[in-house]
Amino acid sequence: MIKRKDKGMLDQFLPAIVVIVMLAVLWTGSMITASYIDRSNAIHQVARTYLLQMEADGYLTEGNKVMLLTDLANLDMVGIDLTGTSFTDVGYGNQVRLVIKGKVNLKDVRFRGFASPMMTTRQAEVAINKISVAKN
Repeated sequence: MIKRKDKGMLDQFLPAIVVIVMLAVLWTGSMITASYIDRSNAIHQVARTYLLQMEADGYLTEGNKVMLLTDLANLDMVGIDLTGTSFTDVGYGNQVRLVIKGKVNLKDVRFRGFASPMMTTRQAEVAINKISVAKN
């Protein structure tokens, strides 16, 4: 009688290892995407905060401009341009405008093989244009 060779350990665990690796890749991708959404929400919340202050003041004051730029820089935003923003008092009932343009640094995971780095950085454009009415 001929005895057959038993299956090796690798044959038994290979499918489980492949599934675990794929789940790790999906989990990493979902965490990175969640961080992008969180960063976008934080940038929009900063813009909303300063727009509310602009409603009360009638324009973006120099002190608030410095704090706005600092808050955006803390969120890894670079090349910030505020062109189009209301920097002078517009008067009661008129429109105040907050325009923020710039780039935000993001981290990506690239799968190009084992020889190249997996974590890369890129910059994404950010453009926020908010309008409200001055109540000063």
